[in-house]
Amino acid sequence: MKFFKAALLFISANFLVIHTSNSQCASGVTYITKVTSTTGAGTYDDPALGQIEFEFCFKLDEFFESQTNWVHGIFISFGDLQDGVTYELGESGEQNTQHGPRKWIYIDSLKAKQFKLPGVGFYVDDFDGNPKNNYGDNGKGTPRATFPDLKPFCFKAKYTCGYPRILRPTITVTGDGTTGGWSNPACPGDEFTSTQGGGNNSGYIVVCGTVLPLQLLSFSGNFENQRNYLNWTGLADEYFSHYELERRFSHEKTFVRIETFAIKSEYSGSFVHEIDYMDPTIPQSTTYYRLKMVEKDHTYTYSSAISIAASKSLKNNLEVKIFPQPADQLISVEWTSKSDQLNFEIYNIDGKLCGYGSLKSEAQKNFNSADIPIHYLPVGSYLIRFIEGLATVSPEFQVQQIKVIKFTKK
Repeated sequence: MKFFKAALLFISANFLVIHTSNSQCASGVTYITKVTSTTGAGTYDDPALGQIEFEFCFKLDEFFESQTNWVHGIFISFGDLQDGVTYELGESGEQNTQHGPRKWIYIDSLKAKQFKLPGVGFYVDDFDGNPKNNYGDNGKGTPRATFPDLKPFCFKAKYTCGYPRILRPTITVTGDGTTGGWSNPACPGDEFTSTQGGGNNSGYIVVCGTVLPLQLLSFSGNFENQRNYLNWTGLADEYFSHYELERRFSHEKTFVRIETFAIKSEYSGSFVHEIDYMDPTIPQSTTYYRLKMVEKDHTYTYSSAISIAASKSLKNNLEVKIFPQPADQLISVEWTSKSDQLNFEIYNIDGKLCGYGSLKSEAQKNFNSADIPIHYLPVGSYLIRFIEGLATVSPEFQVQQIKVIKFTKK
C-alpha cells in the first residue's frame, strides 16, 4: 500500500453545515483585533505566511437562564481548538467579576483537562484556583442580565505555516445554573464564531497559501429509466455563491445552462453539501455535463466535463465500509467491486488534502480489505473519498466509482 501524508478533517451529508445551534442563553460577539505574520495580509488574494500571530476577543452583552443569570465560562472548547494553533492569555488579562467578590481567571489547556473543564479560556473563580466548584458572574437586570462593566475577554494565538487553511476562532459561553458547576443542562453553551477583523474584516485569516471558496469533491452521473441522474459533492465556505449546471448533447457544439443551484449562505465557516439532480430531458445519445462554480465576487471556474451514454447504465456499484467508528491509529476498509485496488483521499474542514494513497486488497475473499494509518491526524471528524480507477475525471467521461464516507479520529 502506498501512502502519502499531508493533513485533514471532514464531515459529509446533504447540506450538512459545520455550525452549532445556539441555546440562545447568551448574546455577544467574537472578533479578531490584530494579525501579524512574516508576510501577507491574511486574505484569499494575499494569504498570511510564515510565523503568524493573531489576537481575538469576545464581548459579552447579555446572559439568560430560565432560573438564574449566572455566566460561568467563556472559553474555546476543546473541539474548536484549531490544529497547530497555540493559545494564551490575551492583552485584556484577568478581571474581577461584575457581581460578587470573585474573579475571572484564565485556565490553560493542561489545567482545563485536570479540572475536567470543557475548554481553554476564562472561568469564574472565588480565589481557590478551582473554578469547577464556584458560582458564576451575575449581571445587571433580570430575567436577561447585561454586563456593561466587563471588559472583553481576549486571547492570543500563534501558528507556524503548514498547509493552506482558514483560521477562525470560536468562543463558547456557558452558565453554572444553581449547582456551582461549569455547565447547566438548561443552557449547555452558545457558540460565537468571529465575524469581524482579520484580512477582510470578516472574522477569518487565510494562511499558508491559496484556499478556494469551493472544492469540488466528486461529480458523476448515470443513465437509468430513460433519464440522466447526476450527483456531486462540494466543500464550500460563505464566499461561494452557486452552481450553474451546463449540458451539451453530442450533436451540439456548445454548452447551455439548464439549472442553477444556490448554496445556503447564512452560515460562517466551511460546510459540505451534496446535490442530486435528474435531467428531465430524455437523452437520445451521449450527453455531456459540466459545472460552472460561481463565487460571490462573480469570479468562476469550470469543472471537468463528464459524459453519460444513453445506451448503457453507468450506475455506481462501489460499496465501501470502514471501521471502527471512531478510530484511533488506523481504519480498516472493506470494499466490494470488480477491482482489488482502491484510491483514497482524506480532506479537512478547510477543504485541504491531508492524506492520499492507493489500497491493495490484503485478502482474497468475496470482498477486498486493507488498512489506512491515521495516527498523524489530530482528533476530529474527517471525510475520506474512495475512488475506483483513475483519480481524475477525464473530459471524455470514463466510468468512475466514487464513495465519500465520514469518520472520526478519537
